Amino acid sequence: MTANFEIRRGLPEERDALLSFLNEAFGYPDVNGVEFSTFLPKLYDPEHDPCGHNLLAVRDGEIIGAVGIYERDFKVGDMTLHSYGIGNVACRADARGGGVMTTLMRRVIADMTSSGADFSDLGGRRHRYGHFGYESAGLNYTFTIRRDAMRHIGADVKTDVTAVYVTPSDTSTIDSMYELFASQPFHAVRPRDVFYKIITTWYSKPIAFARGGDFLGYVILRGDSYTELILRDAADFASIIQALFDLNKQAEKIELSIPPYDAAILNEAYRFMDYMSTRHCEQINIFNFSRFVDAFLRLKASIEPLPDGESSFIINGEHRTEAFHISVKEGVPFVEPLSTSTDTLKAIHLSHNEAISFFTGILSPARSQAPLHVKAWFPLPVYIPYADHV
Repeated sequence: MTANFEIRRGLPEERDALLSFLNEAFGYPDVNGVEFSTFLPKLYDPEHDPCGHNLLAVRDGEIIGAVGIYERDFKVGDMTLHSYGIGNVACRADARGGGVMTTLMRRVIADMTSSGADFSDLGGRRHRYGHFGYESAGLNYTFTIRRDAMRHIGADVKTDVTAVYVTPSDTSTIDSMYELFASQPFHAVRPRDVFYKIITTWYSKPIAFARGGDFLGYVILRGDSYTELILRDAADFASIIQALFDLNKQAEKIELSIPPYDAAILNEAYRFMDYMSTRHCEQINIFNFSRFVDAFLRLKASIEPLPDGESSFIINGEHRTEAFHISVKEGVPFVEPLSTSTDTLKAIHLSHNEAISFFTGILSPARSQAPLHVKAWFPLPVYIPYADHV
């Protein structure tokens, strides 16, 4: 018991009470009668135990606060990073100012670190969640491609590629999508039996591409923009863009988000774009900096050359002090632990949030003062696909 409320995991029989609480907290049902939970069946359907994945603040038998803690792993090259997505952070209006959310968030972080999590991510305001160790992180490139751009660069020929919306009954196509997704150098570990639920988060619509019956890849339409474009061959990019315009004949432009590690698709999108923007993808909290940096630095080395060099880092983290040494030899990175008592006068010292920006941020005041070879190593190609947001 904390103050005048209890902190505990939800119980299966509290699902209706939890969803009712979240509806009220986030202003649902909407004008169309749609409830909050319908946007995220991957989290709130009964079989996924939404209550067991929520830490609740309960007072006099009523829920006054909740934080969703959703476990998922990411494959980064040959490494697996253990992570948690944080969602549906909410507090009842009459309980605000009483320490409910601070208590819940501190407990959530303690639970994640004790379970051996490498990192966590959430969507939210930077300064609100910065108090708990989260920082704006990752890279998301968004390209705008206009229909008439195809003509200007001589790529407006009739395409032999078809684009079709994928339904739950298209099991063979979904199998091909899943196989292609799981072959990527970076991806969340999505169970096959909930793959379709995951890629239709927030009413998203998956679209598959084929040529003469051969599966080429897929993309996800979210509102008016496209994300998670994965192709077997980036050379088909022009054809699939034309196929998307053919599928939506009213559209005059396509907005397409591409992760930083898909160099081949990025290069193709650059040819066709009218303009592009770069932004962070999420708020991230790193609990194991050496493993996180090791995994993503290897990924970066696989897509672009890294300059040789070495540097030591000491991170005064929220949860522990961490020290490690990075060296790159003939383009191959190595991350090795150091004793925090090691005399490393030339080490780069960083606070917790400062380190997240240094390694993953678009901008980092601390990184701007680093040696040239270190500046070239970072930021890391971190990206949380929208379908994996919670």
